[in-house]
Amino acid sequence: MPLLDVSIRLDRRQARSFLTFLHCQYQQAMSECWYSDRYRHTPEGFRGRQVLQDHPHIAGLVRLCRELSRQLDH
Repeated sequence: MPLLDVSIRLDRRQARSFLTFLHCQYQQAMSECWYSDRYRHTPEGFRGRQVLQDHPHIAGLVRLCRELSRQLDH
Protein backbone atom coordinates (compact mmCIF):
# COMPACT_ATOMS: atom_id res chain seq x y z
CA MET A 1 0.00 0.00 0.00
CA PRO A 2 1.53 3.36 -0.98
CA LEU A 3 2.16 5.82 1.82
CA LEU A 4 0.69 9.30 1.81
CA ASP A 5 2.51 12.38 2.99
CA VAL A 6 0.18 15.00 4.47
CA SER A 7 1.39 18.48 5.29
CA ILE A 8 -0.40 21.19 7.27
CA ARG A 9 0.79 24.46 8.74
CA LEU A 10 -0.24 25.29 12.30
CA ASP A 11 1.05 27.78 14.81
CA ARG A 12 2.22 26.29 18.13
CA ARG A 13 -1.04 27.10 19.91
CA GLN A 14 -3.10 25.40 17.21
CA ALA A 15 -0.74 22.43 17.18
CA ARG A 16 -0.97 21.92 20.96
CA SER A 17 -4.75 22.22 20.82
CA PHE A 18 -4.95 19.80 17.90
CA LEU A 19 -2.70 17.34 19.74
CA THR A 20 -5.00 17.50 22.78
CA PHE A 21 -7.97 16.83 20.51
CA LEU A 22 -6.19 13.89 18.87
CA HIS A 23 -5.30 12.39 22.25
CA CYS A 24 -8.97 12.57 23.27
CA GLN A 25 -10.02 10.91 20.02
CA TYR A 26 -7.43 8.17 20.55
CA GLN A 27 -8.51 7.55 24.14
CA GLN A 28 -12.17 7.37 23.18
CA ALA A 29 -11.59 5.05 20.22
CA MET A 30 -9.22 2.79 22.13
CA SER A 31 -11.57 2.60 25.10
CA GLU A 32 -14.49 1.59 22.88
CA CYS A 33 -12.44 -1.25 21.43
CA TRP A 34 -10.54 -2.25 24.56
CA TYR A 35 -13.60 -3.36 26.47
CA SER A 36 -15.46 -4.93 23.56
CA ASP A 37 -16.16 -8.66 23.56
CA ARG A 38 -13.98 -9.04 20.49
CA TYR A 39 -10.81 -8.63 22.57
CA ARG A 40 -11.99 -10.32 25.76
CA HIS A 41 -9.82 -13.40 25.19
CA THR A 42 -6.80 -11.60 23.74
CA PRO A 43 -3.80 -12.39 25.97
CA GLU A 44 -2.56 -9.66 28.29
CA GLY A 45 0.10 -7.55 26.60
CA PHE A 46 -1.30 -8.19 23.11
CA ARG A 47 -4.65 -6.42 23.23
CA GLY A 48 -3.36 -2.95 22.32
CA ARG A 49 -1.34 -4.25 19.40
CA GLN A 50 -4.32 -6.26 18.15
CA VAL A 51 -6.67 -3.27 18.40
CA LEU A 52 -4.24 -1.12 16.39
CA GLN A 53 -3.88 -3.85 13.78
CA ASP A 54 -7.65 -4.26 13.43
CA HIS A 55 -8.46 -0.52 13.44
CA PRO A 56 -6.11 1.41 11.15
CA HIS A 57 -7.75 4.75 11.97
CA ILE A 58 -6.59 4.37 15.58
CA ALA A 59 -3.09 3.45 14.43
CA GLY A 60 -3.18 6.58 12.25
CA LEU A 61 -4.05 8.68 15.29
CA VAL A 62 -1.03 7.23 17.10
CA ARG A 63 1.30 8.11 14.23
CA LEU A 64 -0.15 11.60 13.89
CA CYS A 65 0.16 12.27 17.64
CA ARG A 66 3.73 11.00 17.65
CA GLU A 67 4.76 13.23 14.75
CA LEU A 68 2.97 16.29 16.09
CA SER A 69 4.59 15.79 19.52
CA ARG A 70 7.99 15.40 17.88
CA GLN A 71 7.58 18.65 15.98
CA LEU A 72 6.37 20.53 19.07
CA ASP A 73 9.45 19.38 21.00
CA HIS A 74 11.77 21.07 18.49
